[in-house]
Amino acid sequence: MPVVRLTEIASMRLSTISFFLVCFLLCAACVALLWNRVLREIVDLPKITFRRALGLLLLWGMLFNVVLTMISAARELLTPGAWEPNGVTYRLRNSHARNGGEARLVRERYERLQRLGLALWQAAQKNAGRYPDSLDAAAAGSNLRDVPEMPGLRYNYQGGQSIGGKVEVLASEPKAVDSDRFALLTDGSVVQLTPAARRQYGLD
Repeated sequence: MPVVRLTEIASMRLSTISFFLVCFLLCAACVALLWNRVLREIVDLPKITFRRALGLLLLWGMLFNVVLTMISAARELLTPGAWEPNGVTYRLRNSHARNGGEARLVRERYERLQRLGLALWQAAQKNAGRYPDSLDAAAAGSNLRDVPEMPGLRYNYQGGQSIGGKVEVLASEPKAVDSDRFALLTDGSVVQLTPAARRQYGLD
């Protein structure tokens, strides 16, 4: 029976939207409850239903969105050219501090995969040269399974391979990583998955 699976990005977005909708409905229920409780003291107020509470909450949300847009416009007028789009938000344009932070993150991503490779190599040595079937078997209780600075994202892992066989991708960063991803190969080396490398290892 075919099974529909979502990508990591789609799964994260669906979880975020679901969380937002649940919070929105809970807030509407709270507004309706509190409003109707106030009616006991102020009889001139009309009774509000759950549907009207939803509409009221949506109206206030749109109002706050307009206010935040005006704040963003004022910020751009006061500091013209200092900000650049970054998804749905904005960030400061290139600066030495930001470039230094990006270089540090790239180095951390590379070194994290190196340490993961060492842990997997040691586990394989204890298992007749065969890599573990899952990352949990070699990196349980540590952060080696997680991509640095991206909470909730773990490496894609191809378990069951052996040391000394054909060089293949053993673990790689997920597609959610914007720049060229890093990958750990079965020979222990760490490479950057450029478009040519992705074609070479069949990851396109």
